[in-house]
Amino acid sequence: MKRVFISGGTSGIGLATVQLFLKKGYLVGTTARSLQKKKDLLNSTNELKDNLNVQIVDLSKIESLETIEIFLMEFKPEILVNNAAVYASNNLLETTHLEINSMFTNNFNSVVTLSKACLNNWKIEDKSGLILNVGSTLGNKPAPGTSLYSASKAALASLTQSIAMEYAPKVRANIIMPGVVATPIHSKVMGNNAAGEFQENMAAMHPLARIGTPQEFAEILFQLSQPAFEWMTGSVLNIDGGISLIT
Repeated sequence: MKRVFISGGTSGIGLATVQLFLKKGYLVGTTARSLQKKKDLLNSTNELKDNLNVQIVDLSKIESLETIEIFLMEFKPEILVNNAAVYASNNLLETTHLEINSMFTNNFNSVVTLSKACLNNWKIEDKSGLILNVGSTLGNKPAPGTSLYSASKAALASLTQSIAMEYAPKVRANIIMPGVVATPIHSKVMGNNAAGEFQENMAAMHPLARIGTPQEFAEILFQLSQPAFEWMTGSVLNIDGGISLIT
């Protein structure tokens, strides 16, 4: 049974990706920030939960990165999906050092740590591996109030291409850059009412007249892990309903 590790698997794109890989017959490892989130995830997977290993960690904390690194050395996935991220809209001048550290530890440092653990496994065992990172179109074209988040995603795209160059031909690395996706992150930042209005307004701006869904991105990530895409590496894939064409 093939193994995949997907960080941030309790909501949004991460949850949809965990569910899809389980349905496709994979042994899946993922992370949850709390025991309750772990329980909710296991309950949602029903009869497939025996193939799911959920680690309770907060990837914004250095000690958690050490814990998950040890787990990955034992779990030994063939595929790593770096999905976990935090988002905050801030005026840069008002941003604290704590917020800066939290953003980059979660969105960038955790990816480095998880990738290093897998790269080390693949090197020791002389195996091929695949890293799929989840970025954001804000990493290409920032918006006001997103300086830290946008910078973290731009760094992630650069890291992806560096890994692709340094560890070929055994290891491939690609990154998808989603546009606006219907995930709980908007409600967390804005509140339910404002999030709904934001998503409606953004849908109207897209050439395809809607925003993306987590299930679409889960399917994209799964397909990128399949043999048909074995000649792809170092690719930065904008998947944004066409909005980057007009903004």
